[in-house]
Amino acid sequence: MMKMKLVQTASTPPAPQPHEEAMEAVFRLRQQRADMLAEILALEKLGATPEAAPRDEHNLEALEARYLGRATPAASQAKSNNHRLFELRRHLEAIDRATLAAERDAQAAHTAHSRQLMAKVQPQWRDLHRQRAQLLVNLIKLNRQIEELKQSVRSGGQYAGMPADEFTPRLFGTGGPQNGANHWAYAYLNAVVTVGYVDRRDVVDVIT
Repeated sequence: MMKMKLVQTASTPPAPQPHEEAMEAVFRLRQQRADMLAEILALEKLGATPEAAPRDEHNLEALEARYLGRATPAASQAKSNNHRLFELRRHLEAIDRATLAAERDAQAAHTAHSRQLMAKVQPQWRDLHRQRAQLLVNLIKLNRQIEELKQSVRSGGQYAGMPADEFTPRLFGTGGPQNGANHWAYAYLNAVVTVGYVDRRDVVDVIT
């Protein structure tokens, strides 16, 4: 009987998402800056002083584009410590500009990714708000029943008190006209009605 040999193939890792690539670019630039700063400090410790070099070799816009991967680096040439220090300082300025641009790109990429995630959970988000709105409506209706029951036990204007009383104002009141007690309940219910999560007819009994 012939035996079959199973061949295991390595799984291909998923391609990085745009927001992941954007953050990797930011981290890479920050590391390059740290390395560059360390070299600057080492040269200064050796007594190097910046020596001016041809301006066109260190154009900030060109250097920034290089660090963002939008331009090809120029061929490296041997330089004196003074010339190298001048060059590093210009590169440090350029890499700071590139980092700011990369951070803006990363923020935009994360915002776009967040919108994608939001779209996936939108049905669940809508359902949870519907449940919360219904709980709030039921709570206000229960508050009304509690206050009505409390009124029914008054005698000659006197009320002897009931256990666990006096919480209605702290639990959004009894509805009716908007006031301090129900302000946030009204604000929330109006918000979910406005975005279409809840029909106004379902909450009209408590927000008038």
